Order: sequence, then structure tokens, then C-alpha cells
Amino acid sequence: MSIFSIVGITTFFLQALVLAQSVEALRVGGGGELLSPQLLTLESAANVSHDQSGGISNEVQFESSQELTEQQIIPGRRPCPAEAVFIPRVVVANPGNPPKGGTGEGRVSYIYEIAKYETTNDQFLQFLNAVAQESDPHGLFDPRMQSEVYGGIERLYSSPPHCYRAKPNMGDKPVVFVSWLNILRFVNWLNNGQPTDPSLIESGSYDLSMGEAFYRFGERSVDADWVLPNADEWVKAAYYDPTKSGSSPYWSYATQSNFEPQPSFASLLGNFLQPGPNKVNFAAMANWSGTTSGNVVSVGSTGAQSYYGVYDMNGNVIDWTEELKCIGGLCGRMGRGGYFESPTENPHLNLVSGLSVSVGPVYEFGAATEAFKQFGFRVARLQSSSDLSGSGSIGKEDFEVLFQNFGATGFDALGIDINGDGVVDERDLFRMQEALLLQSW
Repeated sequence: MSIFSIVGITTFFLQALVLAQSVEALRVGGGGELLSPQLLTLESAANVSHDQSGGISNEVQFESSQELTEQQIIPGRRPCPAEAVFIPRVVVANPGNPPKGGTGEGRVSYIYEIAKYETTNDQFLQFLNAVAQESDPHGLFDPRMQSEVYGGIERLYSSPPHCYRAKPNMGDKPVVFVSWLNILRFVNWLNNGQPTDPSLIESGSYDLSMGEAFYRFGERSVDADWVLPNADEWVKAAYYDPTKSGSSPYWSYATQSNFEPQPSFASLLGNFLQPGPNKVNFAAMANWSGTTSGNVVSVGSTGAQSYYGVYDMNGNVIDWTEELKCIGGLCGRMGRGGYFESPTENPHLNLVSGLSVSVGPVYEFGAATEAFKQFGFRVARLQSSSDLSGSGSIGKEDFEVLFQNFGATGFDALGIDINGDGVVDERDLFRMQEALLLQSW
């Protein structure tokens, strides 16, 4: 792209921003004070509130579990319509970075996006409300989500249509008890535009027609957009830092530190107490809701993040990845990071390598459908969210699409909300400008 094209599009961007601020001022009745562009950062883009579902609550609201009774449900009518799910993401740039010494992992030749947080109960329950109200042949809802203290979702009504909602204080906690194959179904659901047709979660980024054999032989589709991160994508987002001095551009921990992270306690509502730049939820210290050997905490509440701004990559729950590893003829998919119960002995091994999960059923056939309290996941996206026109590059037409939909929320914002906070606004403009600058290099 020539410098003249960049200047032209940037000029359009600035003009559009003025228009956007005028529209926003009118939308709030002229009495709202808008943030200046200098005060808007990528960090604020996905942190309008601590609601990790993307700035709008995805939790179905009931005064009590008895508010809707089975007799009140009209046949054929969905009692809990699914709301749109937004995934706050960060851009992982610096394509062609060097691999991590010793392991050879972490080199990625393309720019991609990865979720800032582990997938939450609030986000996953909307998936259930979309495709698992009438039937659930794949066991997307695991009963332990409701019965176990670590689970965060409950299913209302003993017979379909079912309704799913978050357990008290669990909406912003990472979802657990999700099998590897069901995670891919969630990813397909995102990739296909969050449909309500259950048949549409069997293909997309992953073709699951081979069933459980996919666990051993399957790969992402060549045209996949939303994906489960592979080993290189996960390691780079966690440990790589192009500004780091010294012999290696990789940190030992995903907290931008070579020093052992510190655990802490949890509040009565499940937030991590005493957050800080090198804090991690591990060592069974964060107990609440009656636990004595650790528990999940609100995603991002430790305060520690990687260079790219990703949270909880060394604790809270282990992240499932695409990575396939074989040991002694048994093969399985690998989890990365540590979890709330990871021991303090050799924390580098338990928090970074994820070897605490390389034994037992993870490497046995049948593990494709098994789910664990220690395992959660985060998603990634391979295509730029700023390419709204689908042209393959960022240009003036993308800015035009953005402003045609300025102020959109909910399902109207799907595919247009660039940063994943649930609303099309000035923050998406800044994210698009960032993508344009990255493209120009």
C-alpha cells in the first residue's frame, strides 16, 4: 500500500471519528462527555466493565428459579433465547518471530487475535441456549457444571425445552467440564455466526464428521477463522515479548516475568484478592464457596497479563489447545498452563509446561469426550476482525461498513464489533486504525 493511500484512509478515519463522536453525543442526548481519542486504549476497549462477556450481560435474568414453570412454557417457544456472545480479543502481531529456545515453539508467521480471557460460563451458556434446548446428543451440558462447586452453569427443567443460566457468582468464572470435542463445537458455532441450528456446529473451522476419531487425526480447516489455539499460537501469546532485553525474547512466565508468580486468596464472591503484575491463581489458595483445595476465580482478576495483554495463561484453569502429543503409542491433545490446584513444587513445570496433565485419561482413547474440572479454554481468530468488507485487506470500504453500523449492539454487532466488547463504537475505530498500520508494514 502506498503512503498516499495510507494518508487518504487515515484522513477518512479522522473525519469519521469526528462524525462518530457527534453521533454518540446525540445518542446520549447531548449531555454525555465523550472520552478523548488519547484516553482510549486497547486495554479500555475490552474493559468497559468487569463483565467479561463483552460489556453487556449475557446472563439470563430470573428473580428465582421458579419464575418460569414447565406449565408456563408454550410448546415450540424457546424459553431462554440466546443472546449474542462477544469475545474480547487482543492482536498478536510481530509475524515471523523467532521460536522459543529449547522447545522450538512459539514462532508464528501471521498476525492473529486471541481471547484476552478464558471462555466464561456466561459465554458458554449462550451457546447452550442456542443449540441445546430441545436436545443435547453430544452432552454439551455436563451435569457436573451444575452439581460440582467448580461448575458454573445450571439447567432448568427436567425435560426439554431446557433453559441454561449461570450459578450465583459464577458468570465471569471460566467454564469447565467441557470436553475437547465440545470445545470445537463451540468454536464452530462462533465461526458460523452463532446459529440456533444444532447441525451447524459439526462443521466450519473443524469437520467433526469422523466423530471421536477427530481427537487423534483431525486438523483445522484451511479456511478456518475462529479456532482453538495451537501450541505455537498459545506459547507466543503467553511468553513472547519483542521488547524484552537479554538473550531470549521469551519470558519464563506469562506474567512478563522470569520470577516465580505468587498465589493469593479469593474473596467471598470469587475474585482474586491482592491482584498484581506477577500474581497467578494456583497452589490451592484461592478458596471460596466452601472449597479447601483451590477454586476458579473471575477471569482477569489476578491483574497479571502477558506482553500482548492476555490473562490467566499460567493459572486459574488449564487451556485446552489443538496440540497433539503422543507418548508410548498413546496420543492426546495437550493442555497448556496451570490451574487453581497446581502445586508450588517446581512451579515452572506445573504452570508453564502443563505436564501436570500429561498423564492419565488425557492420553487414552475416549478422552475426546471426557471433561475435567481443571480444564477450560480460550479461542483465537485467524482473520483480521477489521476486514469487514471481506476484501482481504483493510481499506476505506471497511471504515464505511463500520460507520454504517455505528452504535450497533447484540446480534446487530456480530461480525462488525472489532474488539469484542459488544458495541460498535470509537474503540473499534482505533482498533481498525491499528490494523491498517500493521498492514502497511
